[in-house]
Amino acid sequence: MKLCEIVLILEKRYREMKKTKEWIVAQEEEKDCWKSLKEKLLSDHYYQEKSNYWKKLIARINKTPSDFLIDKTLEVGCGPTGIFLLYNNKEEKTNYHLLDPLIESYKDLVPDYFKGFQAYECPIENLDHSKINSYKYILAINCIDHCFDLDSFCESINKVSNDETDIYIAVNTHKRSSTAKFWRTFQKVLEPLHPYHFTSAEYNEIFQKFFTVQNIVDIEDLIIEVNNKTKESPEFGIKHFLRKIKKLPSLFHPRNILFGILRMFNMPAHDFSGVGNSIYQHKLFVLKPRKATL
Repeated sequence: MKLCEIVLILEKRYREMKKTKEWIVAQEEEKDCWKSLKEKLLSDHYYQEKSNYWKKLIARINKTPSDFLIDKTLEVGCGPTGIFLLYNNKEEKTNYHLLDPLIESYKDLVPDYFKGFQAYECPIENLDHSKINSYKYILAINCIDHCFDLDSFCESINKVSNDETDIYIAVNTHKRSSTAKFWRTFQKVLEPLHPYHFTSAEYNEIFQKFFTVQNIVDIEDLIIEVNNKTKESPEFGIKHFLRKIKKLPSLFHPRNILFGILRMFNMPAHDFSGVGNSIYQHKLFVLKPRKATL
């Protein structure tokens, strides 16, 4: 083997190790983020409004909640309050499986939400596909932009699919290619928790390598509604003051400084007022596997 080939191999391995380290750090930050919201996640108000949001999202794709219990379903990147919340009080949920790299920490955070579910703690890229039969439905809501490797994520979904599988991937897309390119360039500084930044058209092009894209559904209005309804009310007192003090350093994060500048030009990251001038827009891709591998 030539010296130049050895150098290229070592360079590739270094990049993979660096990417792995960055992904692990991002996962720890994601865990800490949810821990800081524990009180909110456990509130009856949040539980009800998040459940209502999931029902509306499911209706938007012309399905009913019962569809995902009747047939075998996998919710990828379920987080602590995913679609599975709708089935929390159901006795029979053996067909509904959960997958998330942080599933055990979420069980510690909100244990009652996870009772009775079959759950896998790993990225879907690391799932032992040989021991799992294919699913009728695969749901991946706001998780693909957290994954370790985009191509491997899509390939892994196909490995637990068959020709009849319906795949639903929802993701935050950029409205403008210029901001998507800027975010990709400076992602490690601006958005360490979200490695991937694309427009809807760019995601569509990526997905076409692995799936047949049947539809792209706009769900921004549902996101705006649930965020407005679950927004924390103004608080007063020592506890609230200390919480604000704790958050002060985050105000000087490059991401928040940039968002502050963009807001001055009427370009918020998320426009929860509903005016529609935000940087991001939530889209849900309705897909079929292009090549299913059992």
